[in-house]
Amino acid sequence: MKLRTMRIYRLRFVAILISLVALSSCQSMVYDVPSEDCVPVYLIHFRYDYNAKSADAAAQEVKDIALHVFDDKGVFVTRLVADGEALKRDGFRMKLSGINPGKYTFVAWGGTENNPHFILPTLTPGTSKLDDLQVAINNVEGKVSENIADPSALFHVILRDQELSADAIGEQVIEAGMMKNTNYLLVHIASVSEDLDPTKYHLSITSSDNEVMGYDNRVSGRMLQYLPWASTQVDLEGITMEGAINTKGLVGEFMLGRILTDSKARLELRDENGDILYSVPLAKTLLIGKGKYRSEWSDQEYLDRVDEYRLQIILNSRYKWRTVRLMVNGWVVVPNETVLGE
Repeated sequence: MKLRTMRIYRLRFVAILISLVALSSCQSMVYDVPSEDCVPVYLIHFRYDYNAKSADAAAQEVKDIALHVFDDKGVFVTRLVADGEALKRDGFRMKLSGINPGKYTFVAWGGTENNPHFILPTLTPGTSKLDDLQVAINNVEGKVSENIADPSALFHVILRDQELSADAIGEQVIEAGMMKNTNYLLVHIASVSEDLDPTKYHLSITSSDNEVMGYDNRVSGRMLQYLPWASTQVDLEGITMEGAINTKGLVGEFMLGRILTDSKARLELRDENGDILYSVPLAKTLLIGKGKYRSEWSDQEYLDRVDEYRLQIILNSRYKWRTVRLMVNGWVVVPNETVLGE
């Protein structure tokens, strides 16, 4: 019995010692000289797992991060940037250097640094507001350049009403899950009845609603015409309901801004005079690839998570460019006017 009592007293004694050590490490705060263990360190942990695989790919895909800090009234405070080797490490956390305790809204864009594809405004501390922070897709007279050799991705996250506590001891970590705003689209289009000469036929995507992305990731803007940043002619062989195919088709690669379910964007095939021969609603076409295996996602979540689409469109130019076969990310359908709303 005495031995058990002694063990209890020993445990209590050790607990008291640990408490005294912790107290002494912060005791100097009474004299306004806090020790390193007691000074709050504010960090933001950036991740990118809002994707098709639900796996964090920030270290592989996010090349740079520009964090914009706004106070509780929505007034711009400062801008912090991270890039290079630091972002290539898993679990990257940005230190909020020079940020005092208080309530803030953080808006981060990834992929905008030294990137000619996007235009980001210069904000003035103490003057600029949240609404002033917009990212625009670079264009010339409404046409998005096809000469961007390596279009990189754009990421976004907003963290509202984040409290940086003055009473925090050690690290205070804020989680930030980023969304990818750009989409890679590879389109293979051909006709069962003739070759498509790239000097006579041209692919493009017309969009009226994603030139500008606001601080809250809402899209707006004037009509844009996306031109492929890479295009070529390839042979096509296969079988359709209308017989064997042995023609040359067009392949175009696009980098697009964020796509909403109610987007008015359309994929178009034009002739050398600019007349539209074939046109389908882009969002509705891409959603064909959703299939039942992603039924737990809403249509908008699917468009936001999936960032790469591969389309194969087979037409019959002898019959008003009617769709013979459509394949979206491996899903094959024989569309009709009801399906695509042509």
